[in-house]
Amino acid sequence: MNKLVENVHSAAPVALGFYYQSLYALTLLLKSSDDEGAVSVETLDDVNLKADGQDYLTQLKHSVKENPSPISIKSDAFWKTIKAWIDVFKFIEISDTHFCLVTVGDLASGSPLQAFTNNVADRADVLAAMKIEAERVIAERALAETSDKPLPYKDRFKGCEAFRALSGPMKSSFLSRITLAPAEGSIVTMEQTVADLLKHIVVPKNRDEAAAKVVAWWDREVLFSLCKQRKPYISKLELQKYVSEVIASQVHDDLTADFEQEIPPEDHVVDGMLVKQIDLVNGTSNDKRIARREEWRARSQRSKWIDDRLDMATKIAAYDKILIENWNDKHTAMRDECSALDEDEKSQRGLNLLRWSYNDAPNTIRPFRPEWLGKYLVSGGFQILSIDRDVGWHPDYPKFVGKKE
Repeated sequence: MNKLVENVHSAAPVALGFYYQSLYALTLLLKSSDDEGAVSVETLDDVNLKADGQDYLTQLKHSVKENPSPISIKSDAFWKTIKAWIDVFKFIEISDTHFCLVTVGDLASGSPLQAFTNNVADRADVLAAMKIEAERVIAERALAETSDKPLPYKDRFKGCEAFRALSGPMKSSFLSRITLAPAEGSIVTMEQTVADLLKHIVVPKNRDEAAAKVVAWWDREVLFSLCKQRKPYISKLELQKYVSEVIASQVHDDLTADFEQEIPPEDHVVDGMLVKQIDLVNGTSNDKRIARREEWRARSQRSKWIDDRLDMATKIAAYDKILIENWNDKHTAMRDECSALDEDEKSQRGLNLLRWSYNDAPNTIRPFRPEWLGKYLVSGGFQILSIDRDVGWHPDYPKFVGKKE
């Protein structure tokens, strides 16, 4: 039987590390509160976030190992990061720059690097420890040069040397702007992290799908940036626009007439104002039956949409304004035409308007969305508005039911 042999020369870990950079950049931009923010991959650092007038340079140390090595002041990864940051000093204003080291591995127990996990923690102890480590590495390297032994610390030496060369004030200023984020999730958790960051704007049932679409779009934009087919920085505005498009497409798919064939439960109680408005125009029991059914269907549909997405309340309110405008055109004309008529004739005109609301209006007023087919959103919407006294059927209905407060 053939056994699966691991390719010791596989580039998979490196490839995953690069992809981790891309997805981490996405999470940074999603977390940023600056609408003018932007992020890039492989420019000044693995990831560079520009937000609130500051640069956030991020070095990422990814690992797919089950138990990655903890980071300590003796880690090659730490000192290689220090060297990478010092190398970009000539391109930045250090007072406008923050430096962050993100590792999948945890922090070594008792490490002085713990100070970097707190933005306001004193850096004196870690500064002293870094000076000692840098001097030790440089000294042992120099000693090895006088012997036939291989030179040690080839991955650490340049960082130690670059750090030692900084002036005292520069060392302090530099360290004050460093943060360390150990034990971050690996690449296998990143799409879920994106989904979690969308929780305030995407309903739970659509969240995983939305995250997958956003990640796919992001992958393409990062690829184009690396190939110089677009500008290197991807803006928060671009991301917001795409997320909005994803949400809109999901809402488009979700707008089904959930209550078209449903009837109100037996214990559903009709609002007294709806009945009063119909009684004012001598509506029949059938008028009340239709109004009760349509009002329940429309209210149930609205509630479902709002439960799924909070921003639907605003869209429904905007649609109500359309209903009110259409009603107002007809009600105003009716009121003018029957000002001299007796009460029976006024009631008959009002009854005609009531029946227009559920017979004709659904066919003449534009639907909530072009693809929406449920007529009850119009007919029932008018009944909801009559309960709220935003509309009425009798020419003089405010005189009988009172004006809306």
